[in-house]
Amino acid sequence: MRMRMSRPVLRFVLATCICYVVRAESDISVQTTVPLSCVAHWNISSAHMEHIAYMWTHEHKVRNWLYKQTSTPVERNNDWSFANTSCAIIEYDTVVKVPKRFADFIPSRVTETHVQKQICASSQELTERLRFSKIILLGSFTLQLKSTIDNVQQQLVFVSTGDIALPWFVQPVRQIIFGHLKDSILEYTHLLANSLCA
Repeated sequence: MRMRMSRPVLRFVLATCICYVVRAESDISVQTTVPLSCVAHWNISSAHMEHIAYMWTHEHKVRNWLYKQTSTPVERNNDWSFANTSCAIIEYDTVVKVPKRFADFIPSRVTETHVQKQICASSQELTERLRFSKIILLGSFTLQLKSTIDNVQQQLVFVSTGDIALPWFVQPVRQIIFGHLKDSILEYTHLLANSLCA
């Protein structure tokens, strides 16, 4: 006996399938200024960048560290075009903190992630492109960060942008996820600023 689906049921099934694969693009943006207690310049050495990564993960282990200096930026566009730059490619594995509100759904307070980073620095400007992958609920996303040292005003001016494709099933908690990401980015800016005057 062959069963036939009614049209309303068929429409519901198709709509559910379509919703399952749709991911909503969302922009995230963070701008801040952090005071500096010294006359500063950028240090993008392997040891220095690994220490910042370690501090940003709340002192969790940074594994499979790969650091490669490059003479030119990997991508050429306006964000990477300032003169007299040093550039590097960094990759590592670590963990990221899971927001407390997800503790009931996610068994661990941390989840594994892989980080790929392209960085370029002049004496005053640092440009970074970070790609996080293998993150539970999110999959992967990319952030672009630009930090400018203003030694006259003794401050670090920081701008971050990113496009994050959220799966449909996390849309109801979008504000929680974005709030957590923004807090983490702001924490990173303070780590950068503190590293300049350490």
